[in-house]
Amino acid sequence: MSRIVPHGDMTAAEIIQCSYDAMAIVALCENTAWDIAERGPNGTLSGNISIALKLALELMGPVHDALESHEGL
Repeated sequence: MSRIVPHGDMTAAEIIQCSYDAMAIVALCENTAWDIAERGPNGTLSGNISIALKLALELMGPVHDALESHEGL
């Protein structure tokens, strides 16, 4: 079960916000990955990147669903 509200129950602004939230998470993970690369392995940070990227994927679900339904796919 998803924590995200189905796209049909979301406003356009909420769907767009999901996209921006996912972009912010990906940017955070990018910066964290560079930090790990420069300072060496860190199990906690690596695990946190995995959790954050899973959330970003979940946030993109309603965005893709909305786009597909809009385009009639």
